[in-house]
Amino acid sequence: MQNMIRIGMVGFLILTLGCKKTPTTLEGQTLDKKEITSNIVVEQDIIDAFAQKHMGQILWHEILSKYPLYYQPELTLYLNEVGAHVSIPSLRKSVAYHFYILDSQEVFSLGLPGGDILVSRGLLQKIETESELAGVLGTEIVAVEKQYFLRLLQKDHPSESIANSLIQNKKKIAESYLFLRNNRFTDQQINEADRLGMTYAQHFGYIPEDFHQLLERLFVWQSTQKKLETGKYNYDILDHRRSMSQVIIRDLAKHQEKFPKTQDRYKKYKKFL
Repeated sequence: MQNMIRIGMVGFLILTLGCKKTPTTLEGQTLDKKEITSNIVVEQDIIDAFAQKHMGQILWHEILSKYPLYYQPELTLYLNEVGAHVSIPSLRKSVAYHFYILDSQEVFSLGLPGGDILVSRGLLQKIETESELAGVLGTEIVAVEKQYFLRLLQKDHPSESIANSLIQNKKKIAESYLFLRNNRFTDQQINEADRLGMTYAQHFGYIPEDFHQLLERLFVWQSTQKKLETGKYNYDILDHRRSMSQVIIRDLAKHQEKFPKTQDRYKKYKKFL
């Protein structure tokens, strides 16, 4: 039943979001995709795009065995609309991004090979503005675009065997999921994901400062937790990310006036959580 809902939702989103065109206009201003992507380096696929999608689907099944999918039509469409906007600068043409909500009070987000991006209800409940949401989705888009997960797997497997190792071994599937869920990327990758994620969001009119404020709130919240979250939202990594984001937003603030302003609609949709 979960998979049927997911398949139907994907089809609906493709039809809906596929109608959007570039250049995109916000409040009378136009964004040209060439301008947005002029300073972004194209990423080459580490392994075949279809193999990446297959890996992502295998991990999806593993995740759904642990967390149910949360589907509320208006909220899910909104999430995908924001994600589609933020993903415009991504130059990996082989990737189509889709965004889903997991029914869990844990605070986490995951970007799967192939472009499926998952956000927990727990994280969405802590978000207060659309710019904060755009920043979260932006960092996951970058993680998928730059293939961080696959690059870390390469340490144990040559490129051509990554997909086969995961596809053919159920134990490896479980291990890979836990690795993606609980471990961190390198400092360089974390910094790059936050910087580019905020940059992508800014190009559509979102405010990088808001994402920094989210990191600050999550850091304070984590400092009070007896059971700390793992992955990119644990206490130590949040401490690192909030410090680095201060540097990033100072640089991005110099260019904010170049971009249109987008309306903050998050409160309207947060009620569905």
